[in-house]
Amino acid sequence: MKIILSNPKLINSARQLRDYLNDNTLTEFTVTTPDKLNPLNNVDISWGIKKKYDRIGLSTALLMSGVPSIDYNLGIPDVNKYPVVVRTILNSNQGNGIVIIKTPEEFEPYKEHYWSNWINFDFELGVHAINGEIVRVFKKICQDDEREFPIRNVGNNYKFSLRNIEKYKTLPDFISKLHEVLGFEICRYDIGWDKENKRYVCIEANTAPSLSNNFRTLEVYGNYYIDKLNLQRR
Repeated sequence: MKIILSNPKLINSARQLRDYLNDNTLTEFTVTTPDKLNPLNNVDISWGIKKKYDRIGLSTALLMSGVPSIDYNLGIPDVNKYPVVVRTILNSNQGNGIVIIKTPEEFEPYKEHYWSNWINFDFELGVHAINGEIVRVFKKICQDDEREFPIRNVGNNYKFSLRNIEKYKTLPDFISKLHEVLGFEICRYDIGWDKENKRYVCIEANTAPSLSNNFRTLEVYGNYYIDKLNLQRR
């Protein structure tokens, strides 16, 4: 029996990976969480366990290395900083806890929370990578009229549309730089194109990405682990 260790909040994709491996190899996998596994050193696949960074730590590590990322601040923004993005919940997903603040008066109830500068991204991408090499690129497409300050996620009626990697010429170098700093084995990065400064910016990094049969991301990651662990295929 081999073990996939998963963050409890991200266990659904871990179970998808388990089922793929169990269906396609002669090895049996099980999924467990840190609270149920002792000791933790018998793990074969770590899925969504970020040992090094929370959201603030990840951003700090990237910015200190000169890699564009979302900046997180405490305190009162200068009057010329608005609009700003307040996060009332750190390390949430699906845009939960995000509030767009346009004026100092609106900011007053949120002055104890982290905030970041609003960046008017021309577009956003979901980039799947293995050891710093891109394996899938998705563009976030709005299915309604886009808002003035869009939060591009499924809850706000965005879908992920598969794109040709070759369309984004400088993206591989940017993902390689992210990997040099963060060292994530597998990851889906949320990346925005800052048109004003003509550069990519890292928004988030998810080490337990959603997996899709339609776009073969499940197959890509499953086959990676089959090869890495030298598993015998059915």
